[in-house]
Amino acid sequence: MAVKLYEKIINSSVKDADKWVLTLAQYNIAICFAEGKGVAKNPTVAASYCKMAADNNYASAQRWMGMLYEYGRGVDPDMKIAAQ
Repeated sequence: MAVKLYEKIINSSVKDADKWVLTLAQYNIAICFAEGKGVAKNPTVAASYCKMAADNNYASAQRWMGMLYEYGRGVDPDMKIAAQ
């Protein structure tokens, strides 16, 4: 249920949703897919949504992306990218 709400926010235009709300929705969807909360667990989709939030300068998402690249969860392991 929550995933559908977050996806609705993400699919709305930035005019309709504050960028901060959009970023939090992206991050929360990433958590849902990473942990299998309300959706099937999917680390690749989780990493994709996490990257969207990280690209919006959300520090928690940036840190998490570093860990995903370090351990190769949902992305190919890459220590160079992880260190950024």
